[in-house]
Amino acid sequence: MRNVGPDSEQDCLLQEALAVVKEQAWLMKQSIANNNMRETLKHASNMICELRTGTLEPKTYYELYMQVFTELQSLALYFQDTQRHGMKLSALYESVQHAGNIIPRLYLLITVGAGFIQSKEAPAKEILTDLTELCKGVQHPIRGLFLRYYLSQCCKDKLPDTGSPYEGIEGGNVYDAIDFILNNFTEANRLWIRLNHQGSLRDRARRERERHDLRVLVGNNLIRLSQLDGMDKNIYVSVVLPKLLDHVVSCQDTMAQQYLLDCIIQVFPDEYHLATLDSLLTTCSKTNSAVDLKPIIVNLMNRLAVYVSSNPGSVPQDLDVFELFRSHLDRMLDRSENDAAANAASSQSSGEGRGRGSRSSLASLIDIMGAYLGFTITLYPDRQDHLQSIHAALARMLDRQLSGGAVKIQPDEKACFSMVDLLSKPMEELGLSCMDNLSEAYSNVYRYLTPQTQAHCGVGMVNALLMCEHPERQVIDNVNRLQSFMTLLRPLISEDYASDATEAATDQCNLAKICHLIRESDANTDLELQLLSVMRQHLGHGSPAKLTVTLVPVVYRAMKLAPKVRTLELQHTRLFNSTKKAFQFIYKTLDAYGSHCLLGGGPTAAMQTLKMWLDAAAVAGYVEVNLYGEGAFESICCEFINRALGTYEDDITDSPKQSACIPLFVGALLGPAGQALTVEDYDATSTTITQHAAKLLQRSDQCRQILCCADMFWNPVLPRDRWDSRRVLECLQRCLKIAERILESGLGNDSTPEDLDRMDISETTGVSLFVDVLDRYIFYFNKGNEQVLPSHISSLISLCEEHVKFALESANPSSTASGAKNPLLDSHDTAHTASASSGIVAVKAHLAATIAYVRKLKEDPDYREKYRTLDLSGTSSRAKVASA
Repeated sequence: MRNVGPDSEQDCLLQEALAVVKEQAWLMKQSIANNNMRETLKHASNMICELRTGTLEPKTYYELYMQVFTELQSLALYFQDTQRHGMKLSALYESVQHAGNIIPRLYLLITVGAGFIQSKEAPAKEILTDLTELCKGVQHPIRGLFLRYYLSQCCKDKLPDTGSPYEGIEGGNVYDAIDFILNNFTEANRLWIRLNHQGSLRDRARRERERHDLRVLVGNNLIRLSQLDGMDKNIYVSVVLPKLLDHVVSCQDTMAQQYLLDCIIQVFPDEYHLATLDSLLTTCSKTNSAVDLKPIIVNLMNRLAVYVSSNPGSVPQDLDVFELFRSHLDRMLDRSENDAAANAASSQSSGEGRGRGSRSSLASLIDIMGAYLGFTITLYPDRQDHLQSIHAALARMLDRQLSGGAVKIQPDEKACFSMVDLLSKPMEELGLSCMDNLSEAYSNVYRYLTPQTQAHCGVGMVNALLMCEHPERQVIDNVNRLQSFMTLLRPLISEDYASDATEAATDQCNLAKICHLIRESDANTDLELQLLSVMRQHLGHGSPAKLTVTLVPVVYRAMKLAPKVRTLELQHTRLFNSTKKAFQFIYKTLDAYGSHCLLGGGPTAAMQTLKMWLDAAAVAGYVEVNLYGEGAFESICCEFINRALGTYEDDITDSPKQSACIPLFVGALLGPAGQALTVEDYDATSTTITQHAAKLLQRSDQCRQILCCADMFWNPVLPRDRWDSRRVLECLQRCLKIAERILESGLGNDSTPEDLDRMDISETTGVSLFVDVLDRYIFYFNKGNEQVLPSHISSLISLCEEHVKFALESANPSSTASGAKNPLLDSHDTAHTASASSGIVAVKAHLAATIAYVRKLKEDPDYREKYRTLDLSGTSSRAKVASA
C-alpha cells in the first residue's frame, strides 16, 4: 500500500471539505434564488459546519475558511435585502440563534448582526457587545481564532467611529469602538496562547509553527485599532496603550509578548511612540527573559531615527531621549547578563560549557547597542560625549560577557558582524571627526576582539568612511585623527584575515583609496606631507602583496605634491618641508616599496616599481625645467632614472617584460626628465638603454626596441645642437642587419614541422621589420636628418618589394612560374600555410601604404624639393603592389 505523507493527507481532507462547501453553497444560492429563507439557512449552516473540523492544520484550515467566507458574502447581501425575503433583521437575528451547532450559529449571527448594524434598526454598540460576548462560547483555539477574525472582518466598517454613520448617543462613540476591538483582541490572544498548551511535549515544535502561522489573526485587531479615524495621540496615550501593555505583560507568553510589542511599534505612528517612549521601554524590561528584545528595540530606534530626521523639532524640549534609552537599556543589559550567567552556571553544572546561545545573545546585545548608537548620532550629531558613554557601556558589557577579555570574539561569530556594524556607524555619519573623542573607546573595545576580528572591523570602518553621506566629512585634514584611525587599521594592514583572495584584494584597494581623501591644498603643503607620512608609516607594516596595492597612491600623491611645494618656494613662502624633502619622501617610499615588494609582491611588482621610478624622474625633471630648478634637481632626476635601470637589470628577467620596459625608458627621456639631465648623463643613459635593447633575447624585439631607441638621439625636447644624426643612422642600420639575419635563418633538409612553423613566423616578421625600418627612415628624412639620404629610401623600398614578393611565393608555392612543388612545403600543414600567407598579405598592404605616402609627398609643394632626387622608377606602381 502506498504511504501517504502528512501534506498529502491534509490535501485530501481539505478537498473533501471544499467539495461539501461548494455543494452546500450551490444549494444555498439556489434557495436564495427561490427566496426560501428556511432552506437557505439550512444549507448555509451545513456549509459552515465544515469549519467544525479539528483535523486540518492552520494553513489548510485558512484555505477552507476563505472559501466559506467568500460564499457567505452572497448570504450577507441576501440578509440585507429585507424587501426580498420579507423578514425584519431583528427577527432574523433571533432566528439564527436557534441553529443546532455553535459554530454555524455564531457565523450566521455575525453575518446577520453586521447587516443589522448597517440597517440602523439597532444601536451598533449593543450588537457589537452582544456578538463579542457570544463568541466566547467557542474556546477551541483554531476555530475560535478564525471566528473572531470573521467578526473583525464583518464589523470593521460598522464601528461607531468618529464621523461614522453608526456613531450616536445610543450607537456609541470611538471609545466603544476601541473597547470592542480591544475585547476581541484580548480574547483572540488568549486563544492563540492556549494553542501552545495543547498536546504532548514532543509536538511542541509543531505547535510553535502553527502559532507562528496564526499570529496575523491576532495582529489584525491592532491594525483595525490604528485605522480608527477617532484615534488621536491623547486617546492612544491615555486609553489604548496602557490596556495593550498591561495585556502584553500579563499574558506571560514569550511568542505573544515579542509579536505584540513588534506589532504595536509597526502599526501605530512614530509620533505616538515618541510620546509614550518611557512606557514602551518599561514594558520591554518586564517581558519574559526568553523574549528577544533586539528586533523590537532596533526597529523602534530605526523608526524614531527616520521620523526625527524627517521632522526636525518633533522631539519635545522636556524629553531627554538619550538618557531615557540609556537608563532602560542598562536595565535590559543587566537582565540579559544575569540570564546569561544563570545559563552559564546551568551549562557548567551539566558539563556543556559556554554554548552558542550565550554568543547569540551577545550578538543581539551588540546589535541593540549599535542601533542605539545610530539613533543617538541622528538625534545628537554634535554630542560626541553621548557616543563616548555608549562605547563605555559597550566595553563594560563585553567585559562581563567575555570574562574580562579572557574570551574574545572570533571572526566567524555573529557577534563579529554585529561589532563591525557598530564600529562603522560613527565613520559613516561623522567621518574621522569621531576620532577626536572615540579613539580610546575603540581601543578599549578592541581588547575583546581577536586580531582577525579587528581586521574585519577595520574593513567595515574603511568602507563606511568611503561611503560617508557627507563629502565634507570624508576629507582628511588632521594628523592626530588620521594617526588614531590608522592605528585602528593596523590589524587590517598586517594580519591575514580573509580566506578569499579576491575579497582581500578588494579590501586592500579600498584601504588604498583613503589616501585620496587627504585634503589637497596649494597653500598648506606641510600638512599634506605630514598626512602622507602617517599613511606611509602605517601601511609599511603590510605584507609585500598588500604593499603593491596600498603604497602606490601614497607615492603618486607625493609626486603631485612636489611641484606645489616648489611653487610656494618660488613665492618665498615659509615652509617646514622643502621640495627636496618631498623628493626624499618619494625616494624613501619607493625604496621601501621596491625592497619589500620585489621579495613577494608577484610578477608585476618589478614592473610597477620601474614605472614609479620613471614617473618620479619625470616629476623631478618637470620641477627642474619648468619651475626654475637651476640644477638643484638634476641629480635627483638622474638618481631616479638610475634606480629604474637598476630595477631593470636586477629584477626583470622575463624577456617580454624587458622588451616592454625599453619604450618606458625612451618615453621618460623624451619628456622633462631628458631635459633636466646634463649632456654627459643623458648620453650615458641613452647609450645604456640602447645596449639593453640590443641584448634582448628575441631578435625581433631587438630590432623594434633599437628602432625605438633612435628617438633618444633625435629628441625634440632637447636643443637642436644636441641631436645626433649619426647615432640615429647607426640605430637604423643595425635594425636592418637584425632583420636581414632573421630572414637568413634558413632550414636544412632534416627540418621538422616545428622548424617550418618558425620559418613562416621569422620570414613574416623579418619582412615586417624591413617595412617598419623603412617607415623610420622616411620619418627621419622628413625631420631633416642629413645622414638619411634619398638613395637609402629608394634602395630600401626596392629591397622591401623583393622580400614581399619572395615571401608571397614561399607562402603560395602553387603560384610559382615553374609550377614545381616543394616537397618540404607539401608536408607542411595547410593551416600553417594559410597563416603565413595572411601575415605576408598584411605586410604587403603596409608597404603599399608607405609607397603611396612617399608618392604623395613627392607631389606635395612643401616636400617636393626634398624628394626631388628620390627615384621611385624602379618600384611597382601602387595598383600593382596592391594587386600582387
